[in-house]
Amino acid sequence: MNRVLITGASGFVGSRAGALFARNFDEVVGTVRSHARVARVPSGVKPVVTGELSGTTSWIQALRDVTHVVHIAARVHQSGAAARAAGAFQSQNVAATAALARQAREAGVRRFVFMSSIAVNGAEREKPYTSTDPPAPITEYGRSKLEAELQLMDIAGAAMEVVIVRAPIVYGPRAPGNFARLITLARLSRFVPLPLGGIENRRSVLFVGNLASALLTCTLSNGLNPAVVFPSDAEVVSTTEIVTRVAAQLGFRPLLVPVSPRLLSRVASAVGVGPIAAHLTESLMVDTSELTRLTGWRPRYSFDEGLSETLGRETLDQRV
Repeated sequence: MNRVLITGASGFVGSRAGALFARNFDEVVGTVRSHARVARVPSGVKPVVTGELSGTTSWIQALRDVTHVVHIAARVHQSGAAARAAGAFQSQNVAATAALARQAREAGVRRFVFMSSIAVNGAEREKPYTSTDPPAPITEYGRSKLEAELQLMDIAGAAMEVVIVRAPIVYGPRAPGNFARLITLARLSRFVPLPLGGIENRRSVLFVGNLASALLTCTLSNGLNPAVVFPSDAEVVSTTEIVTRVAAQLGFRPLLVPVSPRLLSRVASAVGVGPIAAHLTESLMVDTSELTRLTGWRPRYSFDEGLSETLGRETLDQRV
């Protein structure tokens, strides 16, 4: 019997993955931080409350008879003073992952799939990132994910297979972060002209349904030990394209003014929002060819299909 543990099963990615895994595994266990989150766990997933992520979290109950682990739970967003944020990333992303890896190895888990991030590789650039590029994180989040990867590989040794999944920006229903901000900008462009009409950057994006299928593939496929892989949607898009296509699905033509990305970046830096401008104007791509070569994985949803579900216009959850 194959029994999989998914951490963060009530979250944005974990709930989507849990629903898909429940259709493909004999039994799925999903961990949550509190009893209040149990109701968010998808049908077919057995919830286990483990408390907050830390180096002292006990995973023993959740790991009973588990053959595969998919570790999704993490701290993603920085808040508060930098020192406090760094400490939280260290505790919740590094120490908690190491504790889970040690306990999983002792429990006899065969494979550990770790949800990491393109932030491990570093900043925006024109060339797609691959598994051969040396890590160069520039944020506390990225540094914490890299350290978690390294500790996981060290703890696993030869006893447990490890697959690391570095994802670009993930979008979908209830998506937090930068993609949600882009949707807000797109809605605003119906009434207010925005200086986003001249951006020709190239960004890899990943619909949460495609991420869930990539995680499933990495959990079940042979020949992936160890491996670092990069899933993404098939289409690479610019900021201007994202805003335009969100607006099109919502039924209006956006008011976009063509402004030089260089000028936009300079103005943003002058007013203290330079990092936001970088996300809007610069390129950041991943190369999925290694994942496809090793497993045959390809994204199940197109960018427009992912947008449609993200905007609540269509439900595609039942696609297998």
